[in-house]
Amino acid sequence: MYIENFKNIIFQSKRIHILRIIGLALFMQVIISFNLWFESNATFPKIPLFESLNHINPIFHQLLSIVFLGSVISLIIAQEANLKKVLFVLNSIIIINILFDLNRFQVWIYFYFIIFLTVLLIKDNHESRFLNHLRIIIGAVYFWSGIYKFNIHYLDTFEWLISELTFLKNIKIDNYIAYFSAFLEASLGLLILTNKFKNLTFVFTILMHLFIVLNLILLDWNMVVIPWNLLMVGLVYFSFYQNEDKAFKFKLKKDFFTFIIVFMLPFLYFFEAVPSTISFCMYSGRESTATLVFNSKESKLKILDPVLDNQKAIGVDLDYWSSLDKNVPIFSHDYYFEKMNKTLCKSYFKLGYQGLIINKYPIQTKEYKIKCSCEKI
Repeated sequence: MYIENFKNIIFQSKRIHILRIIGLALFMQVIISFNLWFESNATFPKIPLFESLNHINPIFHQLLSIVFLGSVISLIIAQEANLKKVLFVLNSIIIINILFDLNRFQVWIYFYFIIFLTVLLIKDNHESRFLNHLRIIIGAVYFWSGIYKFNIHYLDTFEWLISELTFLKNIKIDNYIAYFSAFLEASLGLLILTNKFKNLTFVFTILMHLFIVLNLILLDWNMVVIPWNLLMVGLVYFSFYQNEDKAFKFKLKKDFFTFIIVFMLPFLYFFEAVPSTISFCMYSGRESTATLVFNSKESKLKILDPVLDNQKAIGVDLDYWSSLDKNVPIFSHDYYFEKMNKTLCKSYFKLGYQGLIINKYPIQTKEYKIKCSCEKI
């Protein structure tokens, strides 16, 4: 019996092994961003989708996070027979978690959610169909992440990203190099949907993710995505490099739903019709940012002293606060910023909080600012 159980574990489909690896990466990311999911000493406010969710008992939040973590662990050890049940519970809990805090709508959460959803929607357990869907999703992530980097603000982002590479400090980085990195990423997304240049594509995929991981470690920034970057190399290996299919098979009727989600919806971000998370525009310099404004340095420290050092400026970058407190960047969207400002005004207006400035970076070179003042609430 033990030998048979061992065989069942080892000789299962590639799909179940891939999903377990995803579960392991997600588990690591949840632990790294622990304050995002569990009530602890975090000072960064939770911003729910609906105001009424603010009044839910905190015990429910704790139970929700425990069930979420338990579902992730269940995915790591899941068997084929109960896989879809685990994924249904996990995706349901992800949705509920996001409703209670929009900042949980991180791009890696959205990425996993789509993969789990495609498994649930595939009626049979045909492995090649799963691998096709996975390639579509990965290809879309690379393609749109590269496409959205073709804007003037990416030059500053790229310069910041490589700023800790000391051997480059005396070398002037030409703008063409930054744009070439964007072109390379978008090209990898398209090449993954073919079976040509497999070796070259896989090598450049590894180099790209190692480059990202190295710079994030040196910058000590957004460490939560390091497991995701390492996972992406594995996903490309299993779904593309090791895939024995002679050609990528796209069936419009069967793959249409996945194609619409990952290749069509991101296009809407050009018109700001969807959040940046859905567009996969990572490190593009195009995402909106926000700055908290206080009437003095002293008032700022009264509110944020537990997480901030004694800076001279009276403004605080919202991303900076979130990364220190939650280990994740903010959910970049005007609705979120407005809700955040309303929450901070209610809690800290008497302590000197004045309002929030939204810095918007559209595709054009123009930069403009919108201030959300507490006086307007």
